[in-house]
Amino acid sequence: MSDLTDFPDIPNLDQAPYSEDLRRALYDAVVQLELAEHPEREEDVPAFDPDAGRLTVFYAWGRWFAVWRDLESEETDRLPPSRRWQVVRIQSDPARPAGIVLHEV
Repeated sequence: MSDLTDFPDIPNLDQAPYSEDLRRALYDAVVQLELAEHPEREEDVPAFDPDAGRLTVFYAWGRWFAVWRDLESEETDRLPPSRRWQVVRIQSDPARPAGIVLHEV
């Protein structure tokens, strides 16, 4: 898996038109950011699994979003559906290694 410095330049997402290539680049960046967010993970805690969490990156209303099921919480199955999911808006940030920042929605 590539590190955060291997990503192509992410364009200004407020001005870039939708493309499948851009969606895929954002998907890969979100996966890497979520893995990088928890480097202290214990061995029995699984790494972020985009397939198991049903990670989806999509473009709507002129913005990019990512959504995935939170599999890390032991209480996930007991939470109401609205709290089982992580929803973030993706924004360009050239100062960051992956070129994006995630904002909670």
